[in-house]
Amino acid sequence: MTAIQPSPRINTLAIISIITAVVFAPLGIALGIAALLQTKKRGERGRGLAIAAIVIGGALIVLSSLSMAFWVGSSPTSYHV
Repeated sequence: MTAIQPSPRINTLAIISIITAVVFAPLGIALGIAALLQTKKRGERGRGLAIAAIVIGGALIVLSSLSMAFWVGSSPTSYHV
């Protein structure tokens, strides 16, 4: 009979990256990439969290860029009295 092996632990950086991606997207993307590399190298869990951080961070950057472009584009160019 074989002993049950404990599953690998979740990468801490992956957890931090998903939280950071919501607060500050560029840092979340960078941490997500670092966590993705760590999970592969160390054999830890958390690959999905790292990928989610990269996707969420990227989506937030795109959405904020589009909203800023819309806001600037909708501002009046001249004021008439």
